[in-house]
Amino acid sequence: MTSKTQGVSPKKGPAFNVFSTGTVPVAEKRRNIRLTTLRKMAGISYDYLMSDIISYTGYIPDDSYFAGMFDDVPVDGVESKMYDPLTESANKGDLLNNKFKLVTTPNKPDPSDPTKQKMDCAMYANDNAPLQNGRANWRKVELSIEVKPKDFQDDPFNDNWPHYPKSSEKRQDNLGQIMTYSILVFDNQNRTHHFTVVIFGTMARIVFWDRSSVIFTEKFNYKAEPHKLGKFLWCYSRLSPAQRGHDTTVVPVLPGSYEHELMLRRAAEPLVVDKNVVGEHARKAFKASVDNKAPCFKLTVPDATGEKTFLVGKPNFIASGLVGRGTRGYVAIDMADEDGPFVYLKDCWRVEHERIRKEGDVLEELNAAEVPHIPTLLCHGDIPGQRTRGPETFKKVYGDEKKCYLKSHQHYRMVVKEVGMPLTEFKNGQELVRVLLDCLEAHAAAYAAGLIHRDISAGNILIYYNDADGTVEGVLADWELSKKVKDDSDEPRQPDRTGTWQFMSVRALNDSRKIIMIPDELESFFHVLLFIALHFMPHNCDNVSEFVSSFFDSAQQRDLDFFCGDKKQSAMKFGQLVNKDEVAIYFLREPIKPIAKVEREPPLDIDPTSQSSTTDVDTTADVVEQTAATSSVEQDVFGPAAPRPSLFPREALHPIHLIIRELLPLFVAYYRIYAPTAVPAGQTPTVAVPNSKDVAKYQALWGKPTPQESDQSAIPPEVREKGALLNTHTAFGSILYRHLVKDIWPENDKQPDQVDPKYSKKEYYVLKRSRLHDDEFEIPSGKRAATGEVAVPRT
Repeated sequence: MTSKTQGVSPKKGPAFNVFSTGTVPVAEKRRNIRLTTLRKMAGISYDYLMSDIISYTGYIPDDSYFAGMFDDVPVDGVESKMYDPLTESANKGDLLNNKFKLVTTPNKPDPSDPTKQKMDCAMYANDNAPLQNGRANWRKVELSIEVKPKDFQDDPFNDNWPHYPKSSEKRQDNLGQIMTYSILVFDNQNRTHHFTVVIFGTMARIVFWDRSSVIFTEKFNYKAEPHKLGKFLWCYSRLSPAQRGHDTTVVPVLPGSYEHELMLRRAAEPLVVDKNVVGEHARKAFKASVDNKAPCFKLTVPDATGEKTFLVGKPNFIASGLVGRGTRGYVAIDMADEDGPFVYLKDCWRVEHERIRKEGDVLEELNAAEVPHIPTLLCHGDIPGQRTRGPETFKKVYGDEKKCYLKSHQHYRMVVKEVGMPLTEFKNGQELVRVLLDCLEAHAAAYAAGLIHRDISAGNILIYYNDADGTVEGVLADWELSKKVKDDSDEPRQPDRTGTWQFMSVRALNDSRKIIMIPDELESFFHVLLFIALHFMPHNCDNVSEFVSSFFDSAQQRDLDFFCGDKKQSAMKFGQLVNKDEVAIYFLREPIKPIAKVEREPPLDIDPTSQSSTTDVDTTADVVEQTAATSSVEQDVFGPAAPRPSLFPREALHPIHLIIRELLPLFVAYYRIYAPTAVPAGQTPTVAVPNSKDVAKYQALWGKPTPQESDQSAIPPEVREKGALLNTHTAFGSILYRHLVKDIWPENDKQPDQVDPKYSKKEYYVLKRSRLHDDEFEIPSGKRAATGEVAVPRT
């Protein structure tokens, strides 16, 4: 679909992140990675690149030095014939300062790259260069080079940005290709930015990538104007490491050094305190980060009390992506306490905005307020001189002519005391609910202290083993998107949605400007519980990969925006959890063989006057403990639900099933009050009514307002009362607590992950493809790619 709307702020839609279902083929990833660049591009002149971005002030030969430099590169339409002549031309003389060389690597992938992508050519330092036509090495690439044979058909960009005409699929694929190459550079190196040279026939462009933008030059003829490509290579090879994009605050730890020996010793030896071994899960995670061929590093963290140093191995978490926060997580050794407990170091590119606080400042405030079950701040600070330059470049080039949607990102590090485990490492269902209840307590306490989290996800809820008393608790982490409850402005701080797509509320997905409130966060907690239960708990869903994908990943697309998928919206509006075969989903105490076919589960009946059958049926009342009848919080104010076929006896139902069936009516009531509209306010419907005659006919037949549209007075007081229970944490928490302490929980109910890691739904990928050049599109994050403080194996 081609949008005719210009100047409309695009809203972050679903894209691939760590919670997306199954695996993503490289070809699909390349198409979808373009989602991350919607309105994140800026076209510049070659002269602007050289003067303002490269900014080399040393000696540069005059144009005659570069005359004929690339004459030997053939342009007969055969790409493979271009590689060697191009690299050989650049490697002559002292063009690359006798320190670098261009190498052809189109046939053999880097063995450490699971995607097996192969880059045509790249610049390497002489000491790190692979053999000509050898294997690429993403950890050592200095400058990536992509070669295509055709002048126009292979150009991945368009000089008329952002008013792109429709581009061919091939040109769009070429852009996705160079984007995935740049992601591999960012993922495998400590980079502030990166450059790419794109050769297509006789033409070339130079691309600058950082965490805020994709900046590309106008195309130029490197055959007719060899000095342009030549001067870029000359200057680039003479820049400092920081100017070339290396993060110089990260220092390699060399084998045999004191720091490296310390890391190996700490990885191998358990930490003993008062004759007790402590922090084993953290030690094992650290050991995994150094027990490979990945390099080790020494990182510095600026803090108000002074600069602090930490030793880290391979990151145990990377939010892979191009534009966005680029979050990494490390289990680390604090050099101020070499033999002390391991700590957790978070490295990211935070959004720089006057109304967005540093996460460390938020944690410091919450720690002072004694909010439980959150990370304990040790130190934090911005990395000096490491800020993205996309917004600055855009404004210099375009002024007020075009609205800038680019965000400014500042490199930032934070260290916390707790090294936790991902939520997926829970031991059994009871522990899962305990952890969620702890994090709900943290959320409620933070809200009482004046802050709301705004990014509840399965990645931000952690499991922490408390060495002091041997207990397990939940930790609500990742407060970087949090906001004061009483903000001076109701205007969104960013043009994108806030949160992780899979766990966001229906209302938040359908209204990108919605202020996130307690009901949205409680719905996110619900989605986390359902997501984890579908992956790991016994149930009767025989196509769980399909269901998880359609419920959590899918979206509806209109114009430049994405909205909540049908499956999630139906569950919240009607209380239905059914798979594609119309089978009602039940969570069970023990695994069973899938049920082939049953009648569809009817919607919850929200009519308070409806009557219940006395036959053996599964009703909302049936799945609630009898003690709930005496509790004003748990009473079913809808009245008895409509009877539905009983697939399983009550004693076969898992407590998590009972929790879900008791929570769903709260959301049904809430969405009865705040009914999601078919087309969000301010959006233009994608299909217009054909003519005025039809308008009159439809108005006569269907034009009368419904209670959900306008007549809020028609909603029964009982429904309003029940929906209002989501305005505080009390009802939600009471339901979790009661089932936690009164139900009999199976001890060994956790199953191996039931979602197929190789699952691939082509329709889902097509849905999320966006118009590139006819409106081009962080991996959302769903927000960004979802982050957590840790991702370490359970001991």
